[in-house]
Amino acid sequence: GDARIYTTDPAGQKLPTLAAVEKEIAAQEAACLKPGNLLHVSRGVRARSAEGYFAPWFTQYYYYAINGVTDDMGWYLSHTDKPSWLELTLPKEEKIGRLVLYSPNLKDYDLQLQAADGTIYTAEIRGNFEKVATHSFAAPIPALKVRVTAISTREGTEPKRPQLSEIEAYAEPAGNV
Repeated sequence: GDARIYTTDPAGQKLPTLAAVEKEIAAQEAACLKPGNLLHVSRGVRARSAEGYFAPWFTQYYYYAINGVTDDMGWYLSHTDKPSWLELTLPKEEKIGRLVLYSPNLKDYDLQLQAADGTIYTAEIRGNFEKVATHSFAAPIPALKVRVTAISTREGTEPKRPQLSEIEAYAEPAGNV
């Protein structure tokens, strides 16, 4: 959207120009793009979600989990207590050696990687107590789609329902970085 400010106050002449604001936003977006992150929205990744996500009619919200900002709301279940998922589709199959999930509250969840030929790799994560969970694979897994199914949250955390602030994928496992 646009915002236009009209004023006769001389202090208004000191406001930044549109070009300056656009330059600052571009610099901040570039700073959020971690080298090698295969799941960043700028790489053409598409996102979709099961029902129960905040504003399901506005899919742009799904992309907050792949915008490089690790401390925003990301993907948050606001309308259901049932297990729900966030699915990310890469523009082409990539080999994934490591997934990094940023979440203030995910305790139990499933990770699913699907190759272009339909082969599916699933990992059940139970009892997670980390806000940043790194999952490395012994050998990189070919994946066209990555799905996180949120099952439960840790007690005493906010928000009460599952939230995935950011998800990243890299070709190299954590030990090889």
